[in-house]
Amino acid sequence: MLEQDEYRLLPFGQAGCRQAGGWLKLGVATLLIAGLYALLLAVARTPLVKDIVPSDDFFHVSLVVHVVFSNLFWFLAIAGVMWNMNARDRFVPLGQAALATTIIGVVIIAVSPFAGADHPVMSNYIPFLNSPLFFAGLAVSGV
Repeated sequence: MLEQDEYRLLPFGQAGCRQAGGWLKLGVATLLIAGLYALLLAVARTPLVKDIVPSDDFFHVSLVVHVVFSNLFWFLAIAGVMWNMNARDRFVPLGQAALATTIIGVVIIAVSPFAGADHPVMSNYIPFLNSPLFFAGLAVSGV
């Protein structure tokens, strides 16, 4: 008769749970930012108000940022929640660095349309803005 391996779930570490809470807050924040850019999508098509927006193609720029936040960063944040729920306390500094760099990248991408990133490329499922600032935000988040 074969012996079965014992399988035990270890209790979650307190620090990992706190970091998971940080990732969850980041996920909710990315959905709120995506919602704000969805409102800007509507503003970009409103006849009298559309002249106020920063660029001529602000509809597509807002659409790109909306999709990036509602898909890419939301799923990244939920993955961060799951990874941190299972993290051991010795990896807490690495998790804090990952959360901090992702937050910095999110902020860079959120402000990039207002800082001159106005060349949307709609060729992918996750579109992007052809701008060094947007790519810098993605790179910082990817770290």
